[in-house]
Parts: sequence; C-alpha cells; structure tokens
Amino acid sequence: MHTSEYIFFGPDRTSETSLSFQRLAENRRSRGQQQLIDRCFETYALLSLWNRQSSVCLAGLLSMLMIHDDCPRDLYWVNFVDAIDESVKCLATRVANLPASISPMKLAFGSGLEIADNNICDIIAALSMVIARTTQNLLIADLKCAISRISDGMCLEAYEYWLSSNVLLGIPQNIHEVAKQHAMMRLRESMVQFVPCRHALVTEIFPDSYYAAMLHLLPSPEDFRPIPTADAYDDACRERLGIAGRRYTLWLRDLKAAVGHSRNFERDQKSRFWCSLAELLADSSFVASVVAAFMDNSQEEFDVAIRLVREVGVAYIPPHLDMSHKRLSLLFYLADTDDGLTQGTSLYTVDGYSGRTEVQKTYPFFPNSVLVVPRTEESMHGVEPHHLALPRVTLHAYLQRRSYEGTKVFPPS
Repeated sequence: MHTSEYIFFGPDRTSETSLSFQRLAENRRSRGQQQLIDRCFETYALLSLWNRQSSVCLAGLLSMLMIHDDCPRDLYWVNFVDAIDESVKCLATRVANLPASISPMKLAFGSGLEIADNNICDIIAALSMVIARTTQNLLIADLKCAISRISDGMCLEAYEYWLSSNVLLGIPQNIHEVAKQHAMMRLRESMVQFVPCRHALVTEIFPDSYYAAMLHLLPSPEDFRPIPTADAYDDACRERLGIAGRRYTLWLRDLKAAVGHSRNFERDQKSRFWCSLAELLADSSFVASVVAAFMDNSQEEFDVAIRLVREVGVAYIPPHLDMSHKRLSLLFYLADTDDGLTQGTSLYTVDGYSGRTEVQKTYPFFPNSVLVVPRTEESMHGVEPHHLALPRVTLHAYLQRRSYEGTKVFPPS
C-alpha cells in the first residue's frame, strides 16, 4: 500500500522529523521495507492530527519500527538523532521492550490490558488503528467488535481516541467542517418561496458522502424515547387511520451527555458523530447563514435545539403553528432512497370564515433535503395522515429565542 492510498496526508516533509524519515527510507528501501516507512509516515501524521505531543508521535512510530524490524535498535537513533531526545527514546523503548510475541495489534486487543502510562496506551491504540487500516483481509466490522470487547480495559484517553477518529468509518477527519460549509452554501443558494408562507426546500443539503454516513450511523431504535404527548398522537392516528402510530424522540443534548460512558463502541461512535453534527448546526456561522437567508438578518439572539424523531406505522401531525419561542424550524428528511416517496410536510392556509385548514402545498420526504420554515402567523404546517411501510427518521433543528428555557438546547450548558 502506498501513501497515496491513505486518507491521511503525511507530515510536513521539510521538518526535521520528516528529513529523518527520508534518510531512514533511503537506508531501508534496498531491503524492501518502503511499505513500513510509508506506514510510519502515516502513523506520525495520524498522531499529529490528534494534536499529540511530538515526543508521543515519534515514540509511537519508533517503537513500531523496532517491533517490526530486526535491525539493531541503535541504528534508529542515528537516523533520528536530530529529531528525538531521551524522553522519546525512553518511551519508544518501553513499548518496544514488550515481549516480542506481542505485536501492537495483539497488545491493544489482549485480555486484561492494564498499562498505567496513558501515553503508551494512546500509542498502542493509534498504532493498532493504523496497522489494522493497512492490513489486508481485515474486516473493519471485526475490528469494531474487537474494540467493543476490550473497551472496558482501555484507559479513557485511548478509548476517546478511537471514538474521535473517523478512520474506522473510512471518512476524512474534517468531514464535519466540509459538511457545514456545503450546507451554508446550499442555504445561500436556496430559492425562498412565499406562498402560503415563507419557506424553502433545500435539496442536497449535505455532501453525498456525509449523508451516507448519517444514514449508516443513525442511533439504534432503543436509544429513542416516546414523545411525552404520544398518547394523544396515538389516539389521533387511530381515529384518522384506524391504527395507532408511534413517535419517538432523541434529543442530541442528551446524547452528548452519554458519549463515552456506555463503553459500547458502536453506540459511542454513533453518538460522537451525531454530537459533532449537532455542533455543526449550533455553530454561530451556520446560524448566521440561516438567519441571513430566511429572517432578513434578524438581530435576535438564538439558541438551537436539535432532536431526532422516529415514526413507526403511520405518520400524522395535525396542522399547527409552532410555539412563539420557536423562531425558525429546519426539518431534515433522512430517507434512504427516493423510491416510493411518502409525504413529508404540508403547508396550510386557514379559511377566514370557517376556520378550517386547507392544504396548499405538500413536500415529499425526499432524501438529503431540508424544509426551512420561519415562524410567522401564516406558517401553518403539519403532516397529512398516511401509512409508513418502514420506520422513518427526521432531524429537527429549532432556532429559538435565547430567553426561552424550556427546550433542551445544544450544546448543554
């Protein structure tokens, strides 16, 4: 595997460390070890992306060299003499002096792992990830299961590294920033509609790869909780459609509070992704883009409340106006495909004489799209009653007055 195939970019090749790498590569290339050198470049880059101290980065990659190469260890210090110090040498040696039969991969996944030095544990976790990423015939799903099995025995800092990295997801480290910039661009380009109220449906709101990650990493159904008004909702569905409906919710504020505590790797990794997405939506620059596009640069101060809603069986929400503290709603449709689209959100007008509502426009539940509805006296909306072949999930983000204290805003205070 060549460095060009990695999702990471190597460190600055003009630094002392990189120049040392290049000398080492020249010495080893004739012995068919260029692949090992490539891996070390990427290990250093990976650790650097995690903002680790340079000593930890160097110790990790040097211990990796010592474990995988039978060359006398003293020669490594010659190659890296201008980039290391005694603390690096000591830390690298401590890892390399582990029994020869224990590779970093086996050590990280061994039973009863107990290492007091958090730095060493960090290195082992990082090296294992890189080795696993570059080892052929290794299924990422199997790797995740292995992490879950030993997560209780890993130090918290090393476990946090696993959660914070996107390596095992196969997506770039900066994916959330890229998604935010893309979403802001799509919002700026959106065409605002004014009938029957001010609104816009924005398609392709996220990059395709990011949207695919959203669907893949949806929290499990058991993480959702019944909506407090579920009984009234069930009764309304039964009256209109003959069967009960079920609506469940998951506030991302609650999800953030639980990240890292379950020591269930799959669940924690999903939670970490969705909390990062929530931070994207609550970011001041994103909020400013929404306000500029749909609220005429309002000078109000806003908080953002964000939740996932899961519907099962049927979908129905009577026409309503949002409560006055909700100044704008973003309804992100999380559909798998555009085959057999169901109804999304309907917009209504109210007859001035009879008071009856009439549907004026209905948007389908279209993949990777968001319906933006500022709250006005005309922004009557709801979901027309219909059956659902499969459960579906919507992401709701509300811009609300900062003075309001009744909703779970993100991030938690």
